[in-house]
Amino acid sequence: MPRHATNAGTSRALNRRLIVNEIRRAGSIARSELADLTGLSGAAVTFITSELIEEGLLREDPDSAGQRRRPLSLNYSNHFAIGIKLTETELQGVLTDLSTTVIARQRRAVDAHQPEQVATACAELALELIAQSGTPVSRVSGIGLALPGIVDARQGIVTESGRIGWHYVPVARLIAEKAGLRVWVDNDVNAFALGEHLFGLGRQAQSVAAMTIGRGVGAGLVVNGGIFRGHRGGAGEVGHIPIAIDGRLCECGRHGCLEAYVSEQSIVKQLHERSDDYRKCSADDVLALAQSGNFDALAVLDRAGGGLGRGLAALVNMFDPEVLVLGGEGVRFLPYFKKAMTGEFERLAFGEKRRIDVHEWNDDAWTRGAAGLVVQQFFNFDVPPGASPIRAAEGEAEPVGETLELSYRPL
Repeated sequence: MPRHATNAGTSRALNRRLIVNEIRRAGSIARSELADLTGLSGAAVTFITSELIEEGLLREDPDSAGQRRRPLSLNYSNHFAIGIKLTETELQGVLTDLSTTVIARQRRAVDAHQPEQVATACAELALELIAQSGTPVSRVSGIGLALPGIVDARQGIVTESGRIGWHYVPVARLIAEKAGLRVWVDNDVNAFALGEHLFGLGRQAQSVAAMTIGRGVGAGLVVNGGIFRGHRGGAGEVGHIPIAIDGRLCECGRHGCLEAYVSEQSIVKQLHERSDDYRKCSADDVLALAQSGNFDALAVLDRAGGGLGRGLAALVNMFDPEVLVLGGEGVRFLPYFKKAMTGEFERLAFGEKRRIDVHEWNDDAWTRGAAGLVVQQFFNFDVPPGASPIRAAEGEAEPVGETLELSYRPL
């Protein structure tokens, strides 16, 4: 392909992306305002938005007919995305529109240690969601998979996931071959952070740091509108920031990690250590005991809150995000974390006073984030609608998982 054609195509995609993202942040906006915000000429804005309206991605406010300034908004119901969260024992899946509003849900038990089984189950789950919702397959833009571990998102390869025992598994390709849909895969906390940037607490921001607490502790970082993954995809492992010298043993084998104090497993273990009476307690029991005023449960949660505040302060001091979000299943402990967390955070966070935005956690948070992996690609115009799920035609964006062939070992 001639270079000038490639440059023209790139410029067109960038301008479309610029306009779509301004409309996404604003919700509804006039063409004249788009020209001011983007720096594009009025003629360019008119041409691009007309194209996008014709393609069904934008719509004019129906109540503005006959008015000189007719606001534009995104047509989120034009295409759909599938988001899947993988845990050690289960797949949780949703089908959403392009705003990640959930239309259908499915769950399926799976042995996450078996990559082929996971790929088959993901494909079957996706097809069940499509059938359940009555959505035409041609309008489903792809599948997003979120899971714990270090991920090469460009290649769709899980390079390392100790929790599920994967090492260099090309999971995006495996699922795409079985489902006949394009697939994107990323670390689950990255996916959550992206969801917060696209449609959540960080919608208006260019930089978002989202920390999650639950089974583990991690952070997703959005910088200049895109996920910051680091050199090998391992950015955001804040659970292994040392907060105590020679402290508690972490599951990673090191001592003093944040996760060793703040994760749900660690909280339960700390309560167990206080008395044999608590040996059979679960995380739910810790919460119930705290609600009843139990001294030991309150003491453990207060200590965890202090550690969480130190971890959040470290995150802010390193990345200086516009928006700081706290999420994950562990936010249910927040009433008992909050005092110590806030005190340590305000003591240690550098610079002007910061706010911690807390995500009201629900079962769809992980899966909507996974769907956001698809939505981002769709609105970035990196993948043409209707392109082949497995092999890209000449001139199309290369699909994830196709540029590198790797062997893997089923466990």
